[in-house]
Amino acid sequence: MLADGRAGRVRVADATAHVGRVTEWHDRPASFLAVGPLYDGAVYPLTLLVAWFGPFETIVSADTSRPWPDRERQRPDAPTHVEAVLEHRDGPRVQLTASLYAPHRAREFYGLELHGDDGSLYVDDTGAQADGDDRVQFGRVGREYTPVPPTTPAPSGTYADGPADLAGSIRRGEADRSTARRGAHVVAVCEAIERVAETGDAVHLDGGGVDRDRPAPPTFRLSDTPTGRASLRLPPVGALVRDRTAADPAALLDSGSRLLVVEPSGAAAAGSALTAPGTADWDSLHLAGLVPAQRAVDRSIDRLTTALGDPLDSVLVRKPTADRLAAATRLCDDGRVRAVGPVLASPSDTADDESLVGVTEPPDSTALSAHHRSGTRVMAVLDDPTDLVDDRARALADRLDCAPLRAAVAQAVERGVVPVVGTDFETALAGAGTTLLAGDERAREATSE
Repeated sequence: MLADGRAGRVRVADATAHVGRVTEWHDRPASFLAVGPLYDGAVYPLTLLVAWFGPFETIVSADTSRPWPDRERQRPDAPTHVEAVLEHRDGPRVQLTASLYAPHRAREFYGLELHGDDGSLYVDDTGAQADGDDRVQFGRVGREYTPVPPTTPAPSGTYADGPADLAGSIRRGEADRSTARRGAHVVAVCEAIERVAETGDAVHLDGGGVDRDRPAPPTFRLSDTPTGRASLRLPPVGALVRDRTAADPAALLDSGSRLLVVEPSGAAAAGSALTAPGTADWDSLHLAGLVPAQRAVDRSIDRLTTALGDPLDSVLVRKPTADRLAAATRLCDDGRVRAVGPVLASPSDTADDESLVGVTEPPDSTALSAHHRSGTRVMAVLDDPTDLVDDRARALADRLDCAPLRAAVAQAVERGVVPVVGTDFETALAGAGTTLLAGDERAREATSE
């Protein structure tokens, strides 16, 4: 979301590290009481901020206090509550609060909130080693926060993974992502906060050779392969935008959708959402037009490109007669459309000369294999997303105690089908990033084909 520029230039951030009353939840709290909340709590949001925005340049101010219950036998050696203001060399001004006194169950635990010109991003728990449907939320200016479910499965992690990754990079002779310089800089920031709290004077840091590590956003454009055949990369799940859509296009984009399939009736709303502040860079989106069966192809594409203000990445044509596909291909040759594909009534049909095909129901394994062998990407354009739910999906949902649609979407993504849904999009998007089909469950699904 940051790499997409969703929040615009981020100028202010609030970071929280409420480690909590360690005497309540840890059987050996002495080390926590000795060092205070910076080195066990603040390091989580600080590490992310350094990764995303580069090194801190100045600790502007800091203050500490020692609130602690009189009834506690074990007493802290260090301040239990720290507040500080930090500035990046090239990033936001950060208000940091770290506390051993604020309880574990406070509304903010390891929260991080970033405020930019175009919107705000919220990370629920920067210390969590797990993803979740609402761990990340985005609110563009003037709109409420919207959960941003993960769109790709995140591997489960343990605290030993970091040292293991470091050891592996040493064996391979490669630099590790989480460099020692970054770790040393975060420790230097914590020490500088303590020094500013003691002296009252701002402290300037040299950065220690740390660079930011913000990933580049993905791109979803048609590109040529070395064989000369066009290759089309698609997001895992798409949203159908029409006049009867259950969610407006801005909400779909705010929830992380990178694939919008737009009918002419939804073009104006989609165009407004795409040109408003807080929208992702268009290179990281895929905009597809959907020509209804009862509409003329030329007029439909005219309406879509005019409203969206940019060439369409692809067009799907319902009732794909030779004349209708030819009309779409002419616009493709004019540069107004980058890829054209038919919407097939029968998923068993194949389109060997196409890079994209839409189907109105999920194809069976044989038909899907034929599409994949020809290099064709398959979108399942579903007016009713429950069409994805079959007996296998219900069985998977029962085993894993989740919504059937979520299980069905995860299955479709695993098979190489891009489901495009017009309702229950948040559930569908969450299904794409779920770890439902990890490990044994994935093997079980593969053998049941």
